[in-house]
Amino acid sequence: MALYQADWLLTLQGREIRDGLLAVQGKKIAFVGEQKDLPPVFRSQEIHRFSKSILMPGFINAHAHLELGWARGLVSPSQGFCAWVQRLMTAAQDQAPQQFEDSVRLGARECLKNGITSVVDIGNLPISRKALAEENIRSWAMHELIGLSLERATEQVLRVEGKLGGEKSSLHRESFTCHAPYSCHPLLWNAALRFAEQAQIPLSFHLAESEEEERLFSKREGPLWDFCFQRGLRLDASTPRSPLGYLLKNDWLPKGALVVHGNTLSELDARTLLEYQCSLVHCPRSHTFFNHPEFKVELFHEMGLNLCLGTDSLASNEGLDFIEEMALLKRQHPKLECETIVRMATCNGAMALGMQKQLGILAEGAYADFIALGLEHSSSCNLYEELVREGGPVNAVILEGQEVLI
Repeated sequence: MALYQADWLLTLQGREIRDGLLAVQGKKIAFVGEQKDLPPVFRSQEIHRFSKSILMPGFINAHAHLELGWARGLVSPSQGFCAWVQRLMTAAQDQAPQQFEDSVRLGARECLKNGITSVVDIGNLPISRKALAEENIRSWAMHELIGLSLERATEQVLRVEGKLGGEKSSLHRESFTCHAPYSCHPLLWNAALRFAEQAQIPLSFHLAESEEEERLFSKREGPLWDFCFQRGLRLDASTPRSPLGYLLKNDWLPKGALVVHGNTLSELDARTLLEYQCSLVHCPRSHTFFNHPEFKVELFHEMGLNLCLGTDSLASNEGLDFIEEMALLKRQHPKLECETIVRMATCNGAMALGMQKQLGILAEGAYADFIALGLEHSSSCNLYEELVREGGPVNAVILEGQEVLI
């Protein structure tokens, strides 16, 4: 048993508690509330007190590529999205497997240092999944299938068939997924859908990320079209002129999918995602890195889409820091409520993963995944605004009731 106290508890359950107490028993939260209501069984426990801090749920990074940490600051996007992808692929060929493993381990620790207790990580190597399983962070490791030729697709499916969930614990789960509509053979999409259903993990994929992707589908032209056509992509006259339409035509959009980016989605597209109960992940700093079309966050929020936050990879981001992601999102969209932004970083991610009663909140019965975050003022006027605008250092990270060294 353990007791924690701070200036405020930010529960993400519709209330903030001044000088509240949080009790942990085993891996779960056993009490959240005021000291006067603390059950007698906890009253003899030592209280861990954090001054000038709030206790809140750990952040949930709904989209990352930790194995690309070696590429931080390496490739400029100045020549366009497709050129960036090609240069990154070339650079990756020169990296030893140890580089990818080290990147995953360092990335997981950087996440924890910045208060991220859960991460949905997209990787391409088995060594990355194994490394992540050994790190002390809650993770969903999704092996990314990619390839347009039948030969490559068949080889990938045969290689991963039967290896679903090779590593699994209360902190770590695995599945397979597809990269994007334009980069995967139908065999891979059908396999990924099957794997996700077996693992009971939402399928997560990139969609409507760039203007080059939009041109590929709408006009059958542009650098990304040329790149994919050379590798076997074929779209006939009956193929819909949008990436989402392409998924729908082939019955590749499952209910509850975790869709990443969506920078060129139309309002009609967004309504389709809503109909399919999908969640949408926005990566503010990576979005700015590429100068993608404006993410319609206010529209999507008003429509009722479940919006989450991600960091993307360190090849397109300076760091794995949700305080910076939230602050940038607020600067770019000043009309967006700070509470909405904090929810995107916490409980919305939990909802996307089907864990809304277990993660992203401070509540009895939820996992004891929370952080102590420094706030200089900790006033009662608007904790969400202080958090987004002035969020300070992460003073402690507790994962399943155990303090993690950061």
